[in-house]
Amino acid sequence: MIELGQKVRDRISGYEGIVISRLEFISGCIQYCIKPDKLDEKGKPFDGEYIDEGQIEIFGDGISLSAKDWAPIISKKVNGGIMSDMPGDKYSG
Repeated sequence: MIELGQKVRDRISGYEGIVISRLEFISGCIQYCIKPDKLDEKGKPFDGEYIDEGQIEIFGDGISLSAKDWAPIISKKVNGGIMSDMPGDKYSG
């Protein structure tokens, strides 16, 4: 089973990177976004590419964050965001 954070390779193209997201379509097709763990010649990260599940082979543990690593992110109060002005449970629209 492919998990987020694993190091994977596309069996067809040889494209390699870290699994950063999973996409599941209503048709049952599952794709994973693979983001290279290298930078381009200008020092910027490459974009991720979506690859069909059947084409992917796992070849490394990649990365993972422990609960300790996530604590500062989860506990951080976030103000704003895409739905920051959405009415609460009193909305009668």
